[in-house]
Amino acid sequence: MSVTSSPSAAAAIDIAPQHHPGWRRARRFTRRTCDWLNLAFASAIVLGVFVQVYLIGSYIFGAGQGALDAHRAVGFALQGPELFVLLTALIAWLPRIDLLFSFLVAVVGFVQAFLASTHEWVGGLHPLLALVLFSLAATLALRGIRRHGEAHRVRIGSVVGVIGASISDPEVGFPAWVDLTGVVVGFGLGVLTTGLVALLRHAMWSSRRKHQRKDVHEEELRPCV
Repeated sequence: MSVTSSPSAAAAIDIAPQHHPGWRRARRFTRRTCDWLNLAFASAIVLGVFVQVYLIGSYIFGAGQGALDAHRAVGFALQGPELFVLLTALIAWLPRIDLLFSFLVAVVGFVQAFLASTHEWVGGLHPLLALVLFSLAATLALRGIRRHGEAHRVRIGSVVGVIGASISDPEVGFPAWVDLTGVVVGFGLGVLTTGLVALLRHAMWSSRRKHQRKDVHEEELRPCV
């Protein structure tokens, strides 16, 4: 007598999607790149706020309308990094505390820029929130440096970026403090460049370790003579 198997007795079929190794590598690369970008943008915000305080102080002590215009230009330039800090944190899916700091940087930066057009007591919150923004961005940048363990490379690359941007205007000469947007961009590019170099070095090291493990595995499978 033949026994027919019921549909419920059929073997379970695994229909879960199988991610290709190349997709996983691309995802890791994207997340790591955004992690470094988050550090670059946070560092650019720290420098930008520092420069803004210097400029508005120079204006108060008689530096003229040029200092105030430069202060406004830097504030406008920082709105992009403040948004990208949050976007890169979400793409890299950083730890919760870093996601929180990135969110606060974006929100505080937006509110602080909005308060620049207000007056009297409410307008006084504009410089106050600048200090809050500076603290948040500095904390986020320091956590990123510790997370990557590349503090000395980040510092060197950042200094090179700032110096390169400062002398980029041949008509003004060094120090070209008027070209403040270039300084902020140069600082971020300096951090980003060092991050990409460190990322490439890590990829080369991982590839070398992979080949070494493969050679060891083949040696273990080789029959003894």
